[in-house]
Amino acid sequence: MGIIMNIEKIKKIKNIIYILNRRTIMSEKICLCKGITKDTIVEAIKNGADSIEAVKEATGATTGFCHGGRCKSKIEELIEENK
Repeated sequence: MGIIMNIEKIKKIKNIIYILNRRTIMSEKICLCKGITKDTIVEAIKNGADSIEAVKEATGATTGFCHGGRCKSKIEELIEENK
């Protein structure tokens, strides 16, 4: 009985780890449609992309299905934070 309970605990722990890893991966992505990460956008900003249009040209962000509906405000915040 003890081994079965340990196996069940291990399965639960694996599920929790999976969920936490998934949240981490999702939180790093700014443009979900194109899978563009915060690091990629910040790098573009540091290399001179100082507007949504410039970030779009440098990274492809805002060119996905939602046309920036989900990520433009986040990109604007990153531009302000990383000027």
